[in-house]
Amino acid sequence: MRNSTSATVRRRNGYILVLATVLLAGCGLTTTVQVGEKVTVGPGEHGVAVALCPDGMVATGGGFSFSNKAVQVISSAPKETVTGETPVGWRVTFDNAASFEVGVEAIAVCATRG
Repeated sequence: MRNSTSATVRRRNGYILVLATVLLAGCGLTTTVQVGEKVTVGPGEHGVAVALCPDGMVATGGGFSFSNKAVQVISSAPKETVTGETPVGWRVTFDNAASFEVGVEAIAVCATRG
């Protein structure tokens, strides 16, 4: 039985998005990657992108994809419903330093025991 494997998820026009260590099915862990809706903001604007896990799953990691290098990520962290609670997704806050619109998608790595 293998203990773990690493998976890197890449999206079009993006960079390294998610680097997560997940247990294999033999350990009874079910995983999925959820990509949130693309959030587009204009020049000089601030944005927040969120990816939520399906009901009954928790976020074990996450990341983001963006359409241009001008995106300045302020934070990329678990999204909790209440501070200190189990994460239900992934939240990314960002600024657009470009002179045109940019888009960001949050990505959540979700897991549950089967």
